[in-house]
Amino acid sequence: MKKLSTGKSISLFLGILLACFFIWIVTGQEDMIFHPTHSEEAYNQLKQHKDFREIKISQHTSSSFPSYTTDFTLRGWLKYNCYKNKKSPLVIMYGGNAQNSSSVFANYYNKQVFDYYQGYNVLMVDYPGYGKSDNKIHNQKDLFEKVLKVYDYASKQNYVDDKHIVIMGYSIGTGMASYVASQRDCDGLILLAPYDSFVNMYNNTLPLFYGPMKFLVKYNFNSIEYSKVIKTKPLIIASRDDKVIPYEQSENLAKSYKSIYKFVSLDSLSHGAILTNTTTLKYIKEYLSSKL
Repeated sequence: MKKLSTGKSISLFLGILLACFFIWIVTGQEDMIFHPTHSEEAYNQLKQHKDFREIKISQHTSSSFPSYTTDFTLRGWLKYNCYKNKKSPLVIMYGGNAQNSSSVFANYYNKQVFDYYQGYNVLMVDYPGYGKSDNKIHNQKDLFEKVLKVYDYASKQNYVDDKHIVIMGYSIGTGMASYVASQRDCDGLILLAPYDSFVNMYNNTLPLFYGPMKFLVKYNFNSIEYSKVIKTKPLIIASRDDKVIPYEQSENLAKSYKSIYKFVSLDSLSHGAILTNTTTLKYIKEYLSSKL
């Protein structure tokens, strides 16, 4: 058997490596981006409190061949922070990459974070595969349809004042929050540690996704594009010391809006600390109060 020359062997190896890279990019992005979590301990803690209500948003068909797009149940929590039986303003939260509604709300409760959301009930529903929501994330179109269903579900509830719904996103959830705000006339938008687009997030780690290569990114979460049609003025908060979402991306997103409520630049805060930082919470309280 004739041996390949050294040059051809290297070319073949690089070709195989490149092919594997493309296969991984196309098929493995969900595992790379999304990290579903659940806390049974936090879930059981919330079940014991009368001010928390478990939420289930279901869609099922009579088809003998159910699919992830037609049959699903999204689950999460509602925190009654003002009234239970009266139409009240609502904050809808879209969480971060490794968050789940049970853990977030239990942490908020334990640290008295809900005190900063006075006048608003608070809702957080988990993405597919997160918390107790079934199925898994398959593509951006399906994910966006489901996060919109959360808003549409909430807006029809008898305990929600649909004229006073504020959308809030943290980290990866800022892309979902921005998309929802671009599709629905919400009363406000809060973005904590946001990015301008996920293509830029990819390039920040591996600067390859330019030109035609950017179409390999299945989840572009292009918040800059969404900002062009969002009518409400957002509150945007970012930290210069965030090692997960580059501060420059948050700043770039803020500049893409025609008008914003405020862009808050924090120092010496890690990515995970932004969400419950006292300064962050004071600005959230101020913003929410301005909408009442």
